[in-house]
Amino acid sequence: MRILFCADTFPGRFGALAAGFAADGHEVFFASHYGRRDFSIPGVHRVLFKPVRPPRVDKALPGEAARAEWSRTLLASRYASDAFAAMRKNGFIPDMVVFSGSSGAALHLSCAFPESVLLGFADAQPARASREAEEVAQLRLRASLAQSHACFAFSEQHLRGIPPLLRREASLLPLAVDTDFFSPESAQPFVLEGQDFKDKKLVTIDLYSSAAAASRELWNLCAGMLAHRAEVFLLLSCSSPEVCEVAANIARSLPESWLSRIVVQEFKSLHTWRDMLCASTLHLCPEVIAGAAPRSEIVEAMSCGTVLVLPEAAARVLDDFLGGFSCTSDHAGADLGMREGDLSSYLLSLPATNTEERLATLCRAIDDAPLCTLLKKNSRMIIIRKFSEKLTVPQQKQCLLEAWQRWKQRERCRTFYEKDMI
Repeated sequence: MRILFCADTFPGRFGALAAGFAADGHEVFFASHYGRRDFSIPGVHRVLFKPVRPPRVDKALPGEAARAEWSRTLLASRYASDAFAAMRKNGFIPDMVVFSGSSGAALHLSCAFPESVLLGFADAQPARASREAEEVAQLRLRASLAQSHACFAFSEQHLRGIPPLLRREASLLPLAVDTDFFSPESAQPFVLEGQDFKDKKLVTIDLYSSAAAASRELWNLCAGMLAHRAEVFLLLSCSSPEVCEVAANIARSLPESWLSRIVVQEFKSLHTWRDMLCASTLHLCPEVIAGAAPRSEIVEAMSCGTVLVLPEAAARVLDDFLGGFSCTSDHAGADLGMREGDLSSYLLSLPATNTEERLATLCRAIDDAPLCTLLKKNSRMIIIRKFSEKLTVPQQKQCLLEAWQRWKQRERCRTFYEKDMI
């Protein structure tokens, strides 16, 4: 079978699934705008769309944010259309297309491949700077999924975001994480600007939006850690050059004596991302939750045994997504000190009080090596037991293949009926 995956990023949440189909002997292509550098999946062919440059936005003008979002969407769709036409010209027509509903590239799939079975995923929406842009993103999601022969989601909330007529037969699938790749045993020593962090206190911070990069609360916490813990080195990992620029401009305003202990940069290499997570003393994620599901990066971090630091509200949402993971019926977590409903057994939750208390929580964790060791062990164990791709990819593949078979059977029945009528 020929299978095409279409999403904004590679490998993202489809990486393990694409690898599983390729390992079974299917011809697999993966089309995306962005991808991790120096990373490939055996048997999976890459297709890179032309990158979409975000237009300048005058926030003072009403409707400007929505216009910019639609412009990005239409450009992404046009670039994807060109790539799909080239694939078709070269003889690749997929039997099945698995696509991300949030991607503008997916809007042209039904026109590009009318004979293919389209399986759409309702997934996390990237953070938007305005309500207007959020509304456009939701419209795009619904328009993309309206092409689907069947819909899927990785969380209950994303399932509820599927248009009602499609939701009735939509399916909820478990996440898949490569727990062998994202593991402390697989990691290489992390080196940044000539420094390794084997015996240092590295605090890493994930930033996905310019709003988060400019957050006064975040920079107060950064300044507090630099001022009160001389052994701390901060690394701000940014999702795009735009976010990097915002964070770097603010970082340059810090006292000169701190600048040697703070780095702002964009990460593209999946290997470097993993090595960074495994080397981190703490990993702060101020905007890790999208809807009711974590970003794929958060489960990767947990698989690496990273000590997660989340705002209190986000920690509760993550716990709900994980199913309130604690001591299961076989007492899997008992030897790790996990207690029913206790978030503190696998992550660090920042109190929703004031900056002083949040900073004190961070500093205590930096100093408490036994606590960090326990959180690392518990965090990784949760992902291994719930989302290891060895457990979940076979379920994902079976669900998608069953959906494909149902539609192919309907198509055969319809063709037979039409011939019989003639």
